Amino acid sequence: MISILDFFFPKSCCICSRYGSYLCNLCQKLLWRNLPECYKCRRISKHYLTHNHCRDCYSYNSVFVGWQYNKLSSPFLKRYKFKGEYDISSMFNYLIGTVIKDFLYVQKDVRESKEILVISVPISKKRLTQRGFNQTKCIAEIVAKYLDAIYTDDFIVNIDNTDRHNALLDKADRLELTKNRRFVINEDFYISGYKKIIVVDDVITTGSTLEEISRCIRDTYPDRELELDAFCLFRGRPYYNNINNKYYKRND
Repeated sequence: MISILDFFFPKSCCICSRYGSYLCNLCQKLLWRNLPECYKCRRISKHYLTHNHCRDCYSYNSVFVGWQYNKLSSPFLKRYKFKGEYDISSMFNYLIGTVIKDFLYVQKDVRESKEILVISVPISKKRLTQRGFNQTKCIAEIVAKYLDAIYTDDFIVNIDNTDRHNALLDKADRLELTKNRRFVINEDFYISGYKKIIVVDDVITTGSTLEEISRCIRDTYPDRELELDAFCLFRGRPYYNNINNKYYKRND
């Protein structure tokens, strides 16, 4: 039975505008799955593992990405993130459920799920006031539910009070932004007992935000052996140039 709210404000597909749901069955099939790759060099890598030669002391063990971020998927996320249509988050439970089996590799190195802490990328108080919600919190809660893990939004805090949208910054500006510390750990949070932290974000572009969070965690707990993995819904496709029969990633 259709609800009163849906009667007066019917849901429409974010991609094709058909009425009925925020993402119709046809458009769900048009979303392109992201190939398993190393998040740094963007070469194919089983279980999205970071290649050994790409790692440094702040690298993630893996960064899982569900789908490509393109002209089909971007309207879906933008309506949720920037237009305040929070009800779109109801689709995330279904979408994440279709790919979570490919992320279960994160459980193999822990004895039980309760040793996994799931956190969302925090937004600043100023951005939270403007938007009314943290768009990654709902995603992280769903991931934690499927993994039977612990979720918290009290572990790390965003102290950036600028009006800059990361999505509007180019690669150089993003890297410059990371030089100014945006995140701090809530040291009152009881971290003992957790062996793995999973950072959840909606979109990964350069990976600078994830790396900044990793740096914050590693610098706060230099003596703790914590595994870091990440789960992201979307990422744009990599671009390569063919030069001298070798492939090089385009800088963008």
